[in-house]
Parts: sequence; C-alpha cells; structure tokens
Amino acid sequence: MAPGMQVSREDAERGLARRINTEFLPKAAQTVGGAWDGLPQAAKEALVSVTYNYGSLPGSVAEAARTGDVNAIAGAIRGLAGHNGGVNASRRNQEAAHAAGGSSGGVPQVPTMPWTAEQLKANPHLLPDWLAAAAGASDRQVRWATMQADGVIAALKHDQRPNEESTAAVLQIARTNPTEAGLAEKIKQISTLAAGSEIARAAGNMTDAAGASFLSRVHQLAQGASLYHQAIERDAQEAAKRRRTRLTNDPVAEGADRGWHPPVPPIDFSAPPDRIAQVIAAHGDAARDRGAARGNPLEPALGPPEVAQVKAIASQGTVDQRLLLLSSIAQMPEGVRNATLQQIGMGGEAAVFAFAGGLAQEAPDIARSLVVGHAAMTAKEG
Repeated sequence: MAPGMQVSREDAERGLARRINTEFLPKAAQTVGGAWDGLPQAAKEALVSVTYNYGSLPGSVAEAARTGDVNAIAGAIRGLAGHNGGVNASRRNQEAAHAAGGSSGGVPQVPTMPWTAEQLKANPHLLPDWLAAAAGASDRQVRWATMQADGVIAALKHDQRPNEESTAAVLQIARTNPTEAGLAEKIKQISTLAAGSEIARAAGNMTDAAGASFLSRVHQLAQGASLYHQAIERDAQEAAKRRRTRLTNDPVAEGADRGWHPPVPPIDFSAPPDRIAQVIAAHGDAARDRGAARGNPLEPALGPPEVAQVKAIASQGTVDQRLLLLSSIAQMPEGVRNATLQQIGMGGEAAVFAFAGGLAQEAPDIARSLVVGHAAMTAKEG
C-alpha cells in the first residue's frame, strides 16, 4: 500500500479474512498435522488466532493440539499469557477459553441482593426470583471453574505455568462451593501437580547426580506418607521424566528454557563464514554452561536435530566448510570439543582434528593440507 492511501474498514476486513483463509489457517493445520481434522471448530479457531498473532503456531501449543485434547490446547495457549510481559494475556485467556469450548468472558458473577430487608418484607415474592437467579449464577460459576480447572491441569501437565488470575478465581469458587465434589477433586489434582512440578524443577536445577539423589529421597519419604503426598511424589517423578526427555531430545532449547544459557540459533551453513563460526562458538559456550549445570564436563555442543547436518558437512562438505567447522570446534573447551567430535563421528581421531582446527587461524595452508590428506586417506581405506 502506497503512503497516504486509505483503506476502508470493509476492505481491511476482507483482506484479513483472505489472509486467515489462505495463510494462517493452512499454516496452523499443517503444523498440527493429522490431528487437525478431528479438532472441534472452536479449537481450530483459537489455534488460527494464535497463529495469526505469532506468525506461526508455538511448539508447546502445536504439541498439545496433536493430542486432540481441547483442555490440553487451552492449557498450552494459556501458558503463553506471560509472553512479551503479558501484554496479550487477556487475548490468550480468551483464546484458551474458546478452545476449550467455553465462553471467552470472565468469571460469572453471582448477583448481590438488590433489596433491603424492609423491601423484601413488603414484597415477599421478590426473594424466590432472586434466589433462583443467584443459584443459576452459582451453577454457572462452578461450570466455569471446572472448565478453567481443566485448563490449569493441562498447563501443569505440559510443565507450563497456568494463568495466576484464573487459577486464583478457580480456587476461590471451590472454597465457596465445598460440596462440589468434582471441582474439589480437580483442585486436589492441581495442588499435587503444582507441588510435583516445583519438586521436579528443583531437581532439574541441580546437577544430574544431585537431582537423581533428591528425587530418590522424595520417593523414600513418600512411601510412609499420606495418599496425597504419594500423589505429589508421583507427579514429581512424571514431571522430572518429561524434563529429562526434553533435555535428551533438544538439549540446546531445554538448556535455554531452564536459564542455563541464552537461546542459541541453529547452525546455518549457507550463512557467511563469520556468522557460522559465531553460531558454532555460541553452541560451544552453551554446552559449557549446560555441562556445568549438569555436572557433566563432556556435554556435546549439538542437539540431535543438528547432528545429521553437521555430520554431513564433516564427512562430505567442501574443504573450506570442513576447515571452518573444525576450527570452530577446536576453540571449544576440551571436554565439550571431544564430546562434540565424538557426536559427529570423529571421536576416534579427536586429536588429529583438534590439531588441524587449531592451526586454521595461524597456518591455514597447513590445516587445509591436513584435512585434504585425511580425506584422501579415508577414501583410500574405503
């Protein structure tokens, strides 16, 4: 659109509708995959709204959507409420409520008594009407709280912090409706999940050995405790297992999520050499910090998603690509360097490649000849 041009509201709405149908909806559906067709329309609409706001569907929400569980979807969306300082928290909560099939409004309010005792005495027919309205509003509150509780539970099961405002409202409604057994059971589940999550988070912030010892101690203590405390221990072990799985599947992203090191971009070998070297160095620094947090000095620098790409460069890349890779790895701390070379299939010759990489800055011709010579020897042996 050229500067100074004006667009009518109708044209703007048509343009937005076109983008939703041709860009954001297909993107959301493609990200979710086969589970998309089985989702309720309200859940799809909420996912498209998130995709529109973010440009793509955040990983936590996509993961929840693939389960087909609308409460998991609502919990994952609600878990985004704190992003960007919470500027879109209200929108995220509305989308979460919509995804779960409920109203996007706030807590239903029980009407206060509008008449004085004297007015009721003079007009006794008013009391039954008010009591009926109050009872109906109370029922709506309980239904709202039950739906919101499902969202809180889903968020906790995905290791996300639920929205504090809606969680507080749920707890308050549960306290004022103690006879609602279904809601009370959900509150108990929220309590054990939250406590278990905190235990798992504490264990995850220790070294691997200390964390395992801590969880073992929690397990021992729970054996002689109440069923409630045993449920907390069970939820803690499950949360800790999920955290370990994420650390195995993508240690770089999980390390950043835990605050061990800053986020690290993926390695792009089509980028300029200086940028490639900078990103590989950042991976090395992150592995050093991650290893320190875990008590593992042999922490490799690459996450599983990047290993195949780097292996291909190490074995089939051009001489310049291999030399850049090796020189970057050579700058890593010794334990990280050796673990990374092992990770990409060069562990048996770590000394050779570290030597070649170390010469790349001061004697690039010699380093190049070492790489070329090793490639020739490998081809001959093959």
